[in-house]
Amino acid sequence: MIKINSSFVSALALSGWIILSFVPYFSMSSYEQYARVLNDGPPVIYQAFGVVAFCTTVFLLRPVPTVHAASLLRVGDTRSFFLWFCIYTGTLSLWSIDPYTSLMFTLLHMAVFSCFVSLWRMGEEFDRMLPYVGICILIAVAGLGLALGLRERSFGFVPPNNIAKLVMLASVFCIFGSRRLMRLGVVIALALITLTQSRGTLLAYLIFWQVYLIGTNSGRSIFTWTLFGVSSVILILMFDLLWADGAYLQRSLEAVFLLSDPVRGAGSGLTGRLDHWVAALSVISESPVFGYGLRTRGPFTVDPVIYSGFNAHSGYLNMIMDLGMVGAVALVWIFVRHIWKLKPDPASGANIGVRRRAVARAYLVAALFLWALEPLYIDIGAPFGLAALLFLAVPCSTAGNIRKSLFGEPHGEMAHSFRV
Repeated sequence: MIKINSSFVSALALSGWIILSFVPYFSMSSYEQYARVLNDGPPVIYQAFGVVAFCTTVFLLRPVPTVHAASLLRVGDTRSFFLWFCIYTGTLSLWSIDPYTSLMFTLLHMAVFSCFVSLWRMGEEFDRMLPYVGICILIAVAGLGLALGLRERSFGFVPPNNIAKLVMLASVFCIFGSRRLMRLGVVIALALITLTQSRGTLLAYLIFWQVYLIGTNSGRSIFTWTLFGVSSVILILMFDLLWADGAYLQRSLEAVFLLSDPVRGAGSGLTGRLDHWVAALSVISESPVFGYGLRTRGPFTVDPVIYSGFNAHSGYLNMIMDLGMVGAVALVWIFVRHIWKLKPDPASGANIGVRRRAVARAYLVAALFLWALEPLYIDIGAPFGLAALLFLAVPCSTAGNIRKSLFGEPHGEMAHSFRV
């Protein structure tokens, strides 16, 4: 009898799903081809195949936990709140400008989230597989670089911000591995984020590490490292100002943030984002309370955005267009509430949940920041948005010791000790 490692196979399916979203870029050799391929929809086909393969794999390997994760019987935890939120978006799909699309994405969100809840309930088995997901992502990025070559700030015609968010996600997964792998992930992530000059992702990555370190260190060590970091920065600034009149600092800031660049600098309206935001407000004003329906931004053509498939280039504005103020407030509240529930617990001691809660909390905080600048929120077609759902499914606490059966499943009185 062949024994299947369900955690490994599930992690492999997750890696494949993330990598599939970048497969279409291998065939893009010109900007015209880039625009044509994206408009014709092949990336959506790859993403659809990835989500179906992932959900099917998890359900076949863990049918009972996955079905239980989708249960609405227990009310009051993050899992049930998000599922009720999905029921809300599914109900609103009846009045959506595209009911089929809204209902389809609602069901996909429920299925994917339930699969993630089921995987986290595997405990340490799933945690040990996440570094392999990070390594697979880094290998895929290296493959993109070798196949497409360096072009301006990215590889081929892959949007630079997508590369930056992808390596940030890989670095986050590497934290679940050894210290050496974690450090390697940090070096690679910082190098590629700097190469792509993705300023928003760089700030989000720094926010992630600050929140993560706060969640994993004692107050004394946090104070010590903060004092050391602030002192080092002050010393560097003083030497630069005294001996070089601030020239090195100015050149460093310009190299990373391009503050004087005519296209991406301080006077560019946040790289053209302001034009999108103003256009989005005129769209939102037509249906501010309940929005137009989940994932139904395609029909809008609003000046100065002169193409269909309107995107506000802000996750929060896209969220309001999709869900209205009611749905957007509800979704953000679910995330903020979960972040609060994941706060460090000194009394919990060293267990398998401490690191995952610290990583999840830091990632969600960074995601909430980046949603203001990037056109995504719980987008299952984008790896960064997909990971937001993954970490939203992380259990808030692990009570007691979990006894496992031969198949790795909790049983007995502790079978439901995970609370999401």
